[in-house]
Amino acid sequence: MDPDEVQMRGILINLVNALENEIEIIIRNKVKNKPSKKEVRLLKEIEEGFSSFKSKFEWLFRKGLITREQREIMDELRILRNRHTHYHRSKKRPKYKYRGLPLMTNVSIQNIFLDCNSLLVSLKKLSGSKIKWDILPLGMQRSVGILKLLYQRNKKL
Repeated sequence: MDPDEVQMRGILINLVNALENEIEIIIRNKVKNKPSKKEVRLLKEIEEGFSSFKSKFEWLFRKGLITREQREIMDELRILRNRHTHYHRSKKRPKYKYRGLPLMTNVSIQNIFLDCNSLLVSLKKLSGSKIKWDILPLGMQRSVGILKLLYQRNKKL
């Protein structure tokens, strides 16, 4: 794996971990009063570290807390993270894509960060989190105003 791919793997792992942390807070908050048997099992799996990212965001989707597009973005991020994490050497270099575009391009990387930032903002509203940190890299923050306008016009979450 070349250094750029190693760096991308680290970025994907960190972004998914940030999303997963907020999702866990939401699940705990939503089911603490009257959890069903399935929700008790999900909480136990979360506490023991055996609950998958997919099962967590699927729970949010089934409860109507996230949109279909947000679910699709999280699933695509999950797939990319898993492919990078469980990478096996082969003769051919794998060709990763994000939302139909080659992964290691400026446009894809910007889209990943903008998607994750939008998702995190939505999840923080649901979780009641007061932390206001931004996941956008400093270089991207300078131009994010223009990027957000273009992005929101083209892809509405």
